[in-house]
Amino acid sequence: MLVRTLSALMLFQTAVRADKAFSSPRRPAWRVTDSIRPSDFQPPLDIPLLLSANFGELRKNHFHTGLDIKTQGVTGKTVRAVADGWVSRLAVSRYGYGKAVYIDHPNGYTSVYGHLESFAPRLDSVVREAQYNGRSYVQNLFFEPGELPVSRGQALALSGNTGSSGGPHLHFEIRETESEEPMDPLLWFSDRIVDDVKPRVQALAVYAPAGEGVLSNGQDKQIVAVNTGQTPLLPAVWGRIGLGLKAYDYMSGTINVYGVCRLQLFVDEKEVFSQELNRFSFDESRYVNALTDYAEWALHNSWIMKSFRLPFNELDVYPSVLDDGYVTVEEERPYPCRYVLSDRHGNTTVVDFVLEGRKMEIPPVDTTLLCFSPQYDNRFVTPCLRLSLPRASLYEPLYFRYRQQPSSEASDIFELHDLPAPVHTSLSLELAVMRDHLADKGQYFLAHLNQRGRWEFVPAVYDDGWMRAEVRELGSYTVLTDTVAPKIILPSIDNVLKNVLIRIGIRDDETDIAGYECLIDGNWALFEDDYKNASIFYRPDGRALRRSEKPHRLSVKVWDVCGNVASKEWQFNY
Repeated sequence: MLVRTLSALMLFQTAVRADKAFSSPRRPAWRVTDSIRPSDFQPPLDIPLLLSANFGELRKNHFHTGLDIKTQGVTGKTVRAVADGWVSRLAVSRYGYGKAVYIDHPNGYTSVYGHLESFAPRLDSVVREAQYNGRSYVQNLFFEPGELPVSRGQALALSGNTGSSGGPHLHFEIRETESEEPMDPLLWFSDRIVDDVKPRVQALAVYAPAGEGVLSNGQDKQIVAVNTGQTPLLPAVWGRIGLGLKAYDYMSGTINVYGVCRLQLFVDEKEVFSQELNRFSFDESRYVNALTDYAEWALHNSWIMKSFRLPFNELDVYPSVLDDGYVTVEEERPYPCRYVLSDRHGNTTVVDFVLEGRKMEIPPVDTTLLCFSPQYDNRFVTPCLRLSLPRASLYEPLYFRYRQQPSSEASDIFELHDLPAPVHTSLSLELAVMRDHLADKGQYFLAHLNQRGRWEFVPAVYDDGWMRAEVRELGSYTVLTDTVAPKIILPSIDNVLKNVLIRIGIRDDETDIAGYECLIDGNWALFEDDYKNASIFYRPDGRALRRSEKPHRLSVKVWDVCGNVASKEWQFNY
């Protein structure tokens, strides 16, 4: 195995250090306005409100921006406007919210309804017209006030499972219209949901920042399970120490787990840190990677919330922070600590524990490692790799480890750091195509090794022997090839049509489907994208297909992200 040591490489840091740490305009996101009146909004569904997810839950690279409301395990529940207003946006996408409706209300808020199965007839006709005119299933339509007015309780759609949904439910949001910031809908709907269950703490974590603190176990962190009725036993500490916890909320009548709405940390009876998820901006959502222990999530799928703020964490959900939430242990004595967790219904949990101060030598930082500083523009270069990390792309200094492993593919494997580390903004990455043998350069693709140990496609451009990309993750990268066309599968169109539906299987085993086009008798037909089932489908709508005694011809063309194209044709009767 070829391992290139860092001493043989080059690291450049552009001296653009600011006089003060990176900052952005701040506003008290934990505060809510006096305009919140529960009577303003009715529930969006006619069935009892039970949640599968709440606002602010921790997700990959983002916070959950609304409520996931259960639809009794099925699709097709009537979704209603929560108040008078007008449709400001209709969207249809392959991923994300799938089919979605956005309604602006006169009180300054916008309600959002996602993962819908179908729109109400009036809205459906608008979307369908745009789809046929644009010859595209995907749409993003915006409307002026008064174009599509709706009234409180009016049926908007049927609930579904479209987009990046893991099962039938309604994704529901309330946003402040002017700022477009999502707010917790339970600020309006908590009285419609029964909840007498307290949050629960599963584990505590203690951290020793490099060169500033030390744990008696010799590690940089320790995670300890919390068992009911027992005092958590943490390692002795010295210096500057950070704390964290793994905790979930629960609700009556469900077995789901939810995100914690509010937490406070007290040390020596003094509040040193608090966190409250009432609202945030979409621009801030990726800071979830600074709020949490990113490595624990990436390696063990375990969400631990840090009760301290990293230097370049600009998330504004911290009502109270003393010394960035760190605890300075400089006396050999017990430091009594307490976490207080509460939910939107006032259910509260208290966990008491002790940090034992013990004087120990704080290990110095390993200066042999390269350090990427978030205060600088950083550039890392080898003969086959170029990596640029702009200022504020990291949340804290990163002591970088790198290695290059030989491969039989178009490029070696480049490991950019040996542990998962969060990245906030895009990084510029260029990999050399070391074995450049394809005539069609579009058939090369950049690949990233995901958490499941599989190579996944990353959008990139071939340029004079290099693959150039903007990436949002460190980890392992290489260059692979895709010369295989997608697969198109339709066993028997006549049998399929007996169910008044034409469903065609499409998949690409190497990269991903980039697009498709379906013609019936030469006319463009609206085939909906059902990527979760690796298929597209068409319901005869009287536009592309009409009943006739003559045979019809269906032509399907599918292409992948590397430009490989597959085509098939069928003849059928209808």
